[in-house]
Amino acid sequence: MRGAPEEVPKQGAHIVVVERDARLLELVTLTLRARGYTVLDCASGASALAQLQDSTPALVIVGDLEADPNRSGEDPQRAFAERLRRVPRLQQTKLLLLGGAQTAPATELAAARLPKPFTGGQLRGAVEALLDAPAPSGPVQQHTVMVIEDSAALRGLIGDILHRQGYRVESAATVPQARALIESRAHLVSLILLDINLPGGTGFELLKLIRDRTDAPVFILSALRQEEQMLRGQALGAQAFIEKPFNPRELVEKIRATLT
Repeated sequence: MRGAPEEVPKQGAHIVVVERDARLLELVTLTLRARGYTVLDCASGASALAQLQDSTPALVIVGDLEADPNRSGEDPQRAFAERLRRVPRLQQTKLLLLGGAQTAPATELAAARLPKPFTGGQLRGAVEALLDAPAPSGPVQQHTVMVIEDSAALRGLIGDILHRQGYRVESAATVPQARALIESRAHLVSLILLDINLPGGTGFELLKLIRDRTDAPVFILSALRQEEQMLRGQALGAQAFIEKPFNPRELVEKIRATLT
């Protein structure tokens, strides 16, 4: 029996991909074109900026770029992002960075960063999340959301989306990290997103600790929508069960509704 048809992205969504590695550039381009996007691939920042003079893409994806030999110590991704933002028509264009650390110089100028190596599914998820993410609807009270998730790509993506909506974010990837964070910071957190399958233990163990420290709402994240898991989570005090993969827009709206 066939399952439900896979959702196809909006036709005409225009994406520019900039990456000096020819093989990676080809793989990213083919992956996105297979999803129905219109993709312009560029091997350098200079060629991309030239092409962007006549177009307004929905998203620009920036990977590794050649450093300018005349600008010693300059971060190529940041330099490209700054030049992009100087064009008034492109100031609101979403920017996805490939590779590097969340603390890298260009991160503050981008909507999200996808760590390397990444899978085709992670790339598609990041792109679809950014193109579907709602724009901030106004000032948000400075709530703090704790994200406990072992996938670096998903953890970073959720964090980026929440930051753009005005939330503070605390994050952990393993049970020991999460336990330390909960014990020291739980009283400052407004809501917790909790994965079930984590290195060093399970989310259910952490849920017991969370309930000893705070009454903040807890949303369980899991790829396995099993009734037993849902009932166990509810019994331990979880407010909601979010099945992976999830729609980022719906997650943000659910968080906003819970904290309003």
